[in-house]
Order: sequence, then structure tokens, then C-alpha cells
Amino acid sequence: MDAGSGLGKKYKEIFKVDSVYVSLDINSDLKPDIVGSIDDIPVPDKNFDSIVSFQVLGDLIRPEKAIQEFRRVIKPGGMILITEGFMTELHGEPRDFWRFTPYGLSTLLEENGFQIVKVHLVGGFFSVITQMIMRFLINSLDLYNQKIIGGFFSKFFFIFGKFAIILDKFFNLAANKKFGMGVLVLAKALDVSEKYQKHE
Repeated sequence: MDAGSGLGKKYKEIFKVDSVYVSLDINSDLKPDIVGSIDDIPVPDKNFDSIVSFQVLGDLIRPEKAIQEFRRVIKPGGMILITEGFMTELHGEPRDFWRFTPYGLSTLLEENGFQIVKVHLVGGFFSVITQMIMRFLINSLDLYNQKIIGGFFSKFFFIFGKFAIILDKFFNLAANKKFGMGVLVLAKALDVSEKYQKHE
């Protein structure tokens, strides 16, 4: 299940799907397979083998409730992949409520029946600074609605972004690793016995 999928199934080709890739979104105009909120998913328990959710939890007033719903609808042993923003500008206002550190997002999952497999802070100092500059220019110059000048800046941004990624790889220092544009967490849904043994 792609939870909070938005329009279409844009991530389907990234993953190997043996059965059915199901989209879930609260906006019926986007024509998802399931219309509903991720903090109140209208499906039975243990219904999905895996879940992906990209940049959605921060838009919810109670993100922990969504994590609990993920745990309810995923099968024991199922995998969940979540990404969330960390250092980024206000967006989608007024529904922009939270930012997550790697520790915060991991704790939310661990306290609700998941075992952390991998945590990754995306980007570094130079990527963060570059994204902030780009977002400032996009918003201040309204570049999404400026066809000619927007096209020019998009080429500049592409080069600028690639250069920032190279700098982050080159300056592979502990100080650089404290900065990130977002957080990626991969986790496994524990069954009752695994959860019990873990807390023992």
C-alpha cells in the first residue's frame, strides 16, 4: 500500500510488486484505489504485505495514530518504508505540522510494534543549504508559474544540486552528517511474540 499516494502510482516502478500495488489517499479527486486518511485506514487488520509512505506524516495533527494504523493493517513480518522532511521550509500550509529527526521517527515506530532495519538521514550540509536557496528562489520569484524563467532556473538548479551532492560526499565528516533534508526509515512489523520477547 502506498499511504498518502497523491496522484497516480508514481512509485510503483521502483518496487518489485508480486501481487497488487494499492494507492490510498484522502482526496477522492486523485482517484486512489482506497479513499481514506492514513490515520483511519478503511481496510481490515493484517491486510498488506508492505507499506510505503512518503512525506505524509508531517501533515497530520496526530502522526502516531497513523503509525498505529500502519501496524494494524500490515501483516506480521511486513516491511514499511517511510520518508519525512527534516530541514525544509514551510509548505502545504496550513497543514504542515511536524519535522522528524531520525531518532524521533524511529522511536514512533519502535513504540508501536516495529523493529528498525535501517535509518538514513538524507543529504548533508551542502544539500540542505542548496535546497533552501532553491526553495527561496522558487517561492520568491513564483517560478512554478513562470514558464520561460522557470525553465532557465530548472537547468541551473539541476547543476547546482548535483554539485551539492558531490560536496556532501567529499566532505564526509561527522559535522556534515548532522544536517539532512529528510529522514528515511525502513522497519519490520513484529508479531506479538517478537514484541514480547523484545521487551523482555
